[in-house]
Amino acid sequence: MGLYLLQAFVAAQGDGDVGATFVLPEGRTVKRLEATHPRRYVSIFGELEIPRKVYGTREGQKLEVVPLDARLGLPESAFSYLLQDWCQTLCVQGSFAEASNTLGKILGPRQSVRCLEHMNQSMSEEVEGFREEQPAPPKEEEGELLVVMADHKGIPMRRAAGEPRPKDPKHLRKGEKKNRKRMAWGGRAIRYRLFPGRWLRSWRRCYAKRPTPDAPSRNTSGYGQS
Repeated sequence: MGLYLLQAFVAAQGDGDVGATFVLPEGRTVKRLEATHPRRYVSIFGELEIPRKVYGTREGQKLEVVPLDARLGLPESAFSYLLQDWCQTLCVQGSFAEASNTLGKILGPRQSVRCLEHMNQSMSEEVEGFREEQPAPPKEEEGELLVVMADHKGIPMRRAAGEPRPKDPKHLRKGEKKNRKRMAWGGRAIRYRLFPGRWLRSWRRCYAKRPTPDAPSRNTSGYGQS
C-alpha cells in the first residue's frame, strides 16, 4: 500500500516539464532535451522508476536542471533519506551483511553489501562539515578525551648493539621457516581537550606521524613496545 501511494504521489507531480527552455540564476538559458530521462528511486516501500524531463545543452552532456527532482526533494543517490538513515543506523551496530539481512526481514527488498558500503562512504563525506558547524561547548562543561592509537601492521625489531645474529638451523622441522622475523606493535595514548572539529584535525596530524617499517624498536617516541 505504501508503494502504491508513493507512486500515485509522484505521478501527480507530473514529469517536470516547465517549457522549452529554462533560465538559470546566472542568466544562461538551457533547453529541454527531447528524451525522457527515467530515474531509479528506492524507498522503504520498494523501488520505482520516475520518468522526468531534464534541461541541458545536449544529450550526453551534464544535466543542468531537473525540475521534478527539485520539486520532490530527491537525494543525489537512488536511495531515500529515510532508507539511508535506517541502513546506516544498523550498519554502525553490526556488519553490512547483518544490516542487509535485518532490513530484508522487515521491509522485504534487501540492499546488497556493496550498496550499503557505497552509501556509507557517500554519507561520511558530510561528517567533517557537520563537526565544524557544531558550536564549542562552554569552557566549564568541557571534558577531556583520551585517544588510544595502535598500529598492528608490524614494526621490525632490531637487535641490540653487539648482539650476534642468530644462526639458521641446517635442518628445519615440519612447520618451521628459515627466516623468523620478530615484529612489534606500536601505540600511544594522547589526551585532548574536547573541541569539535579541532580534535579531528589533531587526530589526523597525530596519525600521520605513525612509525615507518624501518623505525627502531626502542621506545624513543612513544611507539615500538615489544
